[in-house]
Amino acid sequence: MHITLPRDTLLQPLLRANAIIARQQTLPILSNLLFRLVPGKLIVTATDLEIELVTEVAIEHDQTLAYAIPARKLTDICKALPSDAEINLTFKDGKVTLRAGQGRYVLSTLPAADYPTITTDTVTEQFHVEQASLRHLLDKTAFAMAQQDVRYYLNGLLLTFQSGVIRTVATDGHRLAMAEAELAHNIQDDTQLIIPRKAIAELNRLLSQDEEASAEIAFSHHYLRIGLGETVFTTKLIEGQFPDYEAILPVEQDANLLRADREQLRQVLARTAVLSATEKFCSTHFHIKKDQLCLQVSNAENDEAEEQLAVEYQGKLLDMGFNVAYVQDVLNAIETQQVEMVIAGPDSSVLIRPTGTGAYRYIVMPMRL
Repeated sequence: MHITLPRDTLLQPLLRANAIIARQQTLPILSNLLFRLVPGKLIVTATDLEIELVTEVAIEHDQTLAYAIPARKLTDICKALPSDAEINLTFKDGKVTLRAGQGRYVLSTLPAADYPTITTDTVTEQFHVEQASLRHLLDKTAFAMAQQDVRYYLNGLLLTFQSGVIRTVATDGHRLAMAEAELAHNIQDDTQLIIPRKAIAELNRLLSQDEEASAEIAFSHHYLRIGLGETVFTTKLIEGQFPDYEAILPVEQDANLLRADREQLRQVLARTAVLSATEKFCSTHFHIKKDQLCLQVSNAENDEAEEQLAVEYQGKLLDMGFNVAYVQDVLNAIETQQVEMVIAGPDSSVLIRPTGTGAYRYIVMPMRL
């Protein structure tokens, strides 16, 4: 049998699905995409056994078949074709032949029956959220996830649903990022899901910034499924107990409050960090006194940098050290003109937040001077 379709119509689902495929696979079939033809649709599936993406495109045909086709070879061929090319795919004797213009490409396939798919358990909750809102929450927090930490539950992002609020939390043990937004759906029981790092990266790529687009959320004890129109994304969840992040939020009653211009502080940190860029921990000394922040950096080559920044501060004199990269990540995530730092003491964690909203909160642990 054969089908004919425009190059862009085929390339669109290939690009979506191909991002799931790892370059090195322990199972040869995982280097393939599952092609399924059903009347009126082409359905493409990719998986690495931990996450799965199923995307479909409408085409004119009335036949049914399924093959596992080499992912990168087919995608790279389609990418190299002219954008206005017409592609003819012929499936016969365990091979797929692609014809476009004067070109002809024959690829070996594997049996569709051997292609693994993720079978989820019973869905416990299902509702819709705005794609733009979910993507915004991920953008504000994903940078704080741990990488290859032995505490496996930190190598992902916590997604919670409770009392009309959707919240994302990430931490690597040295810093924490938390963001929240309103949730129209009323969840009866508070829910916590830990989503793996790779799944978060793929979701950020797939989620639309269109405020009109919605995502269908469905989850069970072990899986999260997100429907994005013609694409369905499924991921296994990380099992484990995420740290009690609310317990480490600083108590603000007796804390010192520093307010600064976000962009000015970001630029000062960028300049002084030049001298600590080669250091393992990129430490910057914060000397805080009435309405003034002094930043000092030195390195193993005896280079030194010092800058002063006018701020709003009426608290006690403080000397603290921070990993400057952590503070820079927070300032890059915040969008307001001003930023606030809530400081309980020189050895306590610092709460950083945008002025005027409590939707985003960040905690950074100080370093020893």
